[in-house]
Amino acid sequence: ATVLIVVVHFLAFRFGTRGNLTESLPILVVSLILLLIVSFGSVYYMWLQTYVLRLDLGISATSLAINGLTVLLCLVALRNASSGGDAIPSFPAMSGATPAQ
Repeated sequence: ATVLIVVVHFLAFRFGTRGNLTESLPILVVSLILLLIVSFGSVYYMWLQTYVLRLDLGISATSLAINGLTVLLCLVALRNASSGGDAIPSFPAMSGATPAQ
């Protein structure tokens, strides 16, 4: 089961990278679905196993936190790709432009 989770996590990473670089909605959705499957695997290792060590709990909690952050960033990338432009506004002070006087 652990090997399956690692393979699915690797596929989610590859699809997420490719979807982010190409801003392709279907690839990002596939990555999001795979990340949710990996998150369920982390929840399984934390709570649904019969015998869980503290080390297992810590590793699974860390994995779940990283997957949660990745899902959140995937949703931001989906919003950015679906809007067709910059979903996060750029401010003149950040871009190096000087204000007109």
